[in-house]
Formats: sequence, structure tokens, C-alpha cells
Amino acid sequence: MPEVEEGPGRAHGAKGPCRHYVNLGKRPLFPQFGYDCGHLLGGHHTRTAIPDPLIDQIDGLVHVKVYFYENIYRYCLLLAVISGILPLHTTYPSMEREAIIRQLEAIAPPELAEEFDTGRIGLVVEGREEAGRICCALDASPHVVAKALASGVDMLVVHHTPLWAPVTKIGGDLAVFLRDVLQTGMNVYVLHTNFDHAPGGVNDVLGEMLQLSDIIPLSLGLVGDCPLSLPDISDLLGVPLRVWGEPGSVSRLAVVGGSGFDPLLIREAYDEGAGAFLSAELKHSVARASPLPLIEATHYSLEAPAMRELARRFGWDYIDDPPLMSLWTSGS
Repeated sequence: MPEVEEGPGRAHGAKGPCRHYVNLGKRPLFPQFGYDCGHLLGGHHTRTAIPDPLIDQIDGLVHVKVYFYENIYRYCLLLAVISGILPLHTTYPSMEREAIIRQLEAIAPPELAEEFDTGRIGLVVEGREEAGRICCALDASPHVVAKALASGVDMLVVHHTPLWAPVTKIGGDLAVFLRDVLQTGMNVYVLHTNFDHAPGGVNDVLGEMLQLSDIIPLSLGLVGDCPLSLPDISDLLGVPLRVWGEPGSVSRLAVVGGSGFDPLLIREAYDEGAGAFLSAELKHSVARASPLPLIEATHYSLEAPAMRELARRFGWDYIDDPPLMSLWTSGS
């Protein structure tokens, strides 16, 4: 039976008096498998609480001190681990949060961001000061946040900020997001238009994916020779394409990740010899006035590749969450 110490006190992070408390330390919970519950059960807090009925289930597995306090979230996670509903997670080496931020700023310097991104990039939610497990995603959607929290993520790096508008009231989805993230101490870091403009960022990854060559940079995006057909591009992006105009063979293609159908950008691409323009979220008025055929993909399909590549580069996980989309035609 684990060593039990009875008595008053307040466990780290507890809201009330504690009676039984588990000190997991930095050792693996199940050493025979090399696993560590530290991140799952409260991040870098080295202790976590369990209810009395679970004490017998961990008897003989760990040498712990046991207390009890009110923290339903951790109880449920530990119960899920013991019952096999949630997997245990391998130990990740920790880094200071500021060191990780310096790495991200070297990749996507904040000064490259558009003016409208002021105050919307960087560390938008401050959590614990060290991070071991880091994940990337395009959006901090409910699915992504839930999966990150269930996986014990210390920092979530996303392209789109979850806090776009100034906050004057906290309710609804925002309240759920902030409650869950702040309660667990997960950091949320955003690199947006600074990553769009950065070398090796959103548009460079997209250009490489589409095998562009003889590349000319635009003020946002790039133009290059493209050996791919429209069906090839559709297959690579994993989405159907909507085409305005007659693009022909698309031998010289302009690409702008995200919502890039700006009349000035389209004109710039045209002046640089582009034969077609690929981006997302096209407006009717822009399509009607374009000097170029326009190829419309989805926002997610054009920007997610760069976040996947960022995750791959650092050995982080990428949490995929593409929007559900259906395509209907007259014969459907």
C-alpha cells in the first residue's frame, strides 16, 4: 500500500483542505513501460491527487504519498489512464518557455507581421513557465484544444489567434476556451502573418509542395513555374478546386496561402507573368475584375502544410482539424 500521511494541509493547486495526495515526482508511473504521467496530470506539477477508491489500483506500481483534495479534472484523467481510456504519454524534455519563444521568433520574426496583427501574435495565453510537450495546429478550435489538453500539451502553437477581437465580455465559447486553457496552464502561441512572410513559412512551404521553380516573391506570396495540372493540385491539397476563368495549363502560377485574393496582389502577380492565381476565400467582385484566372482552394488546405512542417521540424505533434466540407452539384 502506498505511504499515506493523514492531516490538514493544502495541496499544490488545491482549492480546499486535502486529506490524500499523490506525489508522482519525476519518476515514470509505470516504469516497466517507460511512461510518465506528469504532463497528463497537471503538467510540470510533480504531484497530483486521486480519490481513495483508486489507491488500491496503483498499489505496488509507485511509491507515493497520498492525500485527497477537490480537483475533478485530474481525478477523471487519472481514472481514464488507469482504465485504459486515455494512453499514458512518454516523458518529454522540458525547455523554458522563453527559449521556445526565441526559437519561434527566429523562424517568424514578429516585425514581419502585418499591422493588423499587432497584439494578436506571440504568446496570447500565458501558462506554465516550462514546456515539454508542444503541439501545432492551424486553429485553436474546440477539437484541437480538447485533444491538446487530453494529451498533456504544455504549449499549443497555432497560426490563427483564438482571441481576434478585443475582449470586453467573457462568455460562450470564449469562456470555455479560457477556462480550460488557464485551468491547465497550457500556453498558446500564435504566428500569423509573420509566418506568411517569413522565409520557409506558409507561402514557401506551399510553393515547395506545388513544385514551383524559377520563383519570384510577391509582396505576399510568390510566383513560379508549376509542372502540375489542376487535378494534381487538387490531389496534393486534398480539396476540390473552384476555378474562375480559363486557366489553361497553369504553367506559371501565383500562390498566396490563406485569404489572398486581394486585387493589388492579383495585379502584382499578373505583372510578374503569372498565368493563374491560387488562394482562398474569393469574393464575387474580385473575381469579376481579375485580369487572371483565379483558382480557389480552402483556407485550411493552403496554410496547414506549413504548420505540419513546423511540427515536423521540431519533432512536435500536429493536431489536424480540417473543416467539414461537402460539394454538391446538380447531379448529386
